[in-house]
Amino acid sequence: MALQVEDKIFLIDCGPDFRSQAIAQDIRHVDALLLTHTHFDHIAGIDDLRIFCLRSQEAMPCYLSEKSQEELQKKYYYLFEKDDESVVRLNYNVLKNPRGSFKALGVSFRYFTYYQSSMKVTGYRIGNFAYVTDIKEYEGALFDDLIGIDYLVLSMQRKEGSYAHLSLRDIIDIQEKVRPQYCYITHMGHEIDYYDLKEYLPIGIAPAFDGLSFWINLENKI
Repeated sequence: MALQVEDKIFLIDCGPDFRSQAIAQDIRHVDALLLTHTHFDHIAGIDDLRIFCLRSQEAMPCYLSEKSQEELQKKYYYLFEKDDESVVRLNYNVLKNPRGSFKALGVSFRYFTYYQSSMKVTGYRIGNFAYVTDIKEYEGALFDDLIGIDYLVLSMQRKEGSYAHLSLRDIIDIQEKVRPQYCYITHMGHEIDYYDLKEYLPIGIAPAFDGLSFWINLENKI
C-alpha cells in the first residue's frame, strides 16, 4: 500500500507484484518503506526498490520491528552488505517496543504489534487511517490504538478464516468495536468473488481492490 503525504510516498510492504502495481499506478518514487512482517508476499518485491535509491542517490529509510530485521537479514542477506551498489540500499530504523510512535521524513506515525500464528506483525496508523494486515491474534490494547479511526484496512483470506487469518465474522466484530467510517478488506484469496462478497457485506465494510484510493486526515484524533 502506498501513502502519499505532500510530495513524499510511503510504501507499506513490498510484495512480489510491486513492479506491475507501481507501473499501473504511476508511482515514480518511493521515499520510505514500512514493513509489517517478513512473509514472502510482503517483501518479495524489495529488490525493485533499487531504482528509487539510484535516482535519489540516498539510502531509503526502512521502519520495521527488531524481529523483522532479523528475519529480513536471513532471507535477504545481501541487502546488509556494505557498499554494494547493485542492491537497494535501506537505512534501517528498528521499532523496538510493542507499540509507540515515530517520525518518518517529518511525518508522524504510530505503530502497534499483533501476531499471525508465530509471526510478529506490526500495524501502522497515520492520522485517521490504520493498516492492520495479516492479523490473527491480538490483545485488547489494539482497540486503544484504533480510537478515532475513520479508515481501517483489515485482512482476510477466506470467509471462514484459517489458522493464520481472521474470518469475516472476526472482521465484522472488530469493525463494530472500532466504528470506522470505512473498513476495507484486503489479502483475499482467489476463491473469493469480489462482487459476491460486496453484496454480502454489511454497510461500512467493503472489499478493497487494486487502485483503490481515498483521502485521509493526518491530524491525530486520539
